[in-house]
Amino acid sequence: MTEDTAFSLSRGRAKPALPERGARGKPVQGIDVTAEADGAVGSTGRFSLAILREIHLRSQKKRRQNRRLHPTLRNSMQRQKWFELHDQEWFPGFLRDLVTQALEGMWKANRTYRPIVPLLRDALQRSRAERVVDLCSGGGGPWPTLYGEVANGNTLEVCFTDLYPNTDMETGEGFRVHAQPVDARRVPTDLRGFRTIFSSFHHFDPESARAMLADAFAHREGIAVFEAARRTPGTLLAVNGVPVLALRNAAAEMPLPLRRLVFTYLLPVIPAVLWIDGVLSCLRSYSVDDLRELTEGLSAPDYKWRVGEEKGNPVPITYLIGTPLP
Repeated sequence: MTEDTAFSLSRGRAKPALPERGARGKPVQGIDVTAEADGAVGSTGRFSLAILREIHLRSQKKRRQNRRLHPTLRNSMQRQKWFELHDQEWFPGFLRDLVTQALEGMWKANRTYRPIVPLLRDALQRSRAERVVDLCSGGGGPWPTLYGEVANGNTLEVCFTDLYPNTDMETGEGFRVHAQPVDARRVPTDLRGFRTIFSSFHHFDPESARAMLADAFAHREGIAVFEAARRTPGTLLAVNGVPVLALRNAAAEMPLPLRRLVFTYLLPVIPAVLWIDGVLSCLRSYSVDDLRELTEGLSAPDYKWRVGEEKGNPVPITYLIGTPLP
């Protein structure tokens, strides 16, 4: 299977998506990793820096090809076409579920997405939304740890959706699971609410990603995209600590199911996959300029886009927020 898949985090299954195509946009600066490469960064760090060099070379080659084939095109989207291990059909389903559980456990323990609470709360207030439709929800993602601060005492319902709904998910007050499959690119018109998607947007190729944004825009629904993965030296180096975090977090969650215990400590497949796919997620991520490019042409007086990065711990969070104006 190639990258041309849209990914569902609930069961970890991949779905066919539209073919990936380039797009036009503003230039993205090249990556200079010379300074970091001269330091002592360890074997995993050297691996990540080697990947960065490969990104830089690919980007330069891509720009040269575009200039040759399209003389009027200054640049194109810089997102790289890669794949992740647990996206693949050959990857065992039970291991995929364990990897997803471990990943979501780390998000919750580290409160990775807490820095974006003010942004999301403000967007909900501006759009006067009392309902959130969370896309590609998986096991709920970071919402359980964000709900209280985002709602801030106001009425708010979060509806978890997925192409393969996780109907076994445990939900508390303020949450519910939509039992029918939902394609994030074409949300049913009767499923109204402000849309959110955490750490899944990079799984969609540019055409599918734009379709997702265009659908929200056309129906004048708000949408907020949040990604911790970034194609930068700092984030790639930070990913090298993921295996240690996975081991530490698993210890804090004891007692663990036997399978997760075995594949975390005895055969550390879960920490290894989290590290490898973490690096690959960064390579597949959309930059701020890429996100701006995806919204080109989706403009109206009653709809506002906001793109940027919010300082986080340990890495910044990239965001794209579309808000309908009452």
